[in-house]
Amino acid sequence: AQGLVSSSPVQPAPQERQPSVFLAAVPPRGHITELIETVLPNRGLYRFDKPEITSRFPFGFLERSVVVGEPQQLLVYPRLGKLSRRFFEFERESHPHQEGHRPGPASSEADYHGLREFRDGDSPRWIHWATSARRGRLMVREFEARHNRDVAVLLDPWLPANPQPRDRDLLELAISFVATACVELCESHSLHLVLGIASDPPIVRHGQTSARFLRELLEQLALVQGTSETPWDDLFRELPLAWTSQMRITAVGPRPLDLASRSGGGDDSTRRRWKNLARRLVEVNVASGTLHQYFELH
Repeated sequence: AQGLVSSSPVQPAPQERQPSVFLAAVPPRGHITELIETVLPNRGLYRFDKPEITSRFPFGFLERSVVVGEPQQLLVYPRLGKLSRRFFEFERESHPHQEGHRPGPASSEADYHGLREFRDGDSPRWIHWATSARRGRLMVREFEARHNRDVAVLLDPWLPANPQPRDRDLLELAISFVATACVELCESHSLHLVLGIASDPPIVRHGQTSARFLRELLEQLALVQGTSETPWDDLFRELPLAWTSQMRITAVGPRPLDLASRSGGGDDSTRRRWKNLARRLVEVNVASGTLHQYFELH
């Protein structure tokens, strides 16, 4: 066969022409391998039609086509970047070092850190008598509170009713920030991670960090659609209270959110939860001029 064109139309269509490749000749009972290249410019789900082989050989007056294979789908993840250490500093700031005494019920998990000399105010219960006798001076055990490394990352997928190109770029930047945070947290830390998306309806995924869980998060972020109505009250009601009651929460969006100032409509328990969340909430507005302190897009 000669003069063959192999194509597989894709939707949504890329900015360039539909992907295809020209095959000058295929020998009888033979095979040939060619690479079809195309650029999928945006995240999201792309659908490829059944591959089609077409020929107008030899004179181009007639066309013969044959469909081979099955339709395929390809999910393009959000563009990633690199987070600086400043993004993770809250893990250390929220859990100060505890010296000379065992943490109480509010911080019941602690690791043995070492020994040091007795100081005024130290509890006598934590004197290490064997070491004290050997060294001839009082030595106490020192404990360090375990860092609560569990994290909740929330996305504000806001777009104005009549979005401009910059509005869409800022939303994509916010999604890239959240996707990068999920990747780095899943690859570098062992923790419980909550992802919340203020879409309609709200989307909440939570679990222990792993490669499988990361794929689930990136799939959700790949399909996010911008909206002018972001139901934050509904999202907070969907968050798993058992996990988020002690988590550090980071909310990321393309605009100022000021979530901490909300009273949280509803009953007293709802307002108390809003107040508790506000104390641990850090907001990242990707439209601000300080984003470079936390994030660099690849």
